[in-house]
Formats: sequence, C-alpha cells, structure tokens
Amino acid sequence: GESIDSIYVPTLIGKTFGEAVKLLKEKGLRTGNITYQLNEELVPNTVMDQLPRENEIVTTQKEVDLFISQAPDKVEKKVQKEKK
Repeated sequence: GESIDSIYVPTLIGKTFGEAVKLLKEKGLRTGNITYQLNEELVPNTVMDQLPRENEIVTTQKEVDLFISQAPDKVEKKVQKEKK
C-alpha cells in the first residue's frame, strides 16, 4: 500500500489565501473547508485561523480548514445608499 508520511502542519496564519494553498500543496496536504469571516483589521484574504493547528502532526493528504478574513464592505455600501 501507500506509505503514510507524518507531516507537521505549516503555519498558515498571517499568509494570504493563495500562499496558504500553495504551501499546503507543497507539503502534500489539502485545503479543507474555507470559512470567510469579517475582519476590519486584517487585509482581506488573509488566513486568520487554521484547523488542525500549526505543528500538529498529520498524515499525507490531510485536509486543513482555513478561516479567511473578509473586508466588511457591505457596511460601507449601506452607508453610501443612505446618503443619497
């Protein structure tokens, strides 16, 4: 059968979504569920959190869930609408 490699989950927090996906691929891991969360402080498309966490030992092809920051732009649009 296949040899199962143990892989340390890389640190993805603070990286862009694109960088995180690329890094997971290089490590032989997969991108799991993507959850977008509104965040005013972070640049949009930044990884805010990950599961499993960094440095956990997982096997090849393990899915890593990512939580990605999203700009709360809906709020701004609402404000502009009220001005008219």
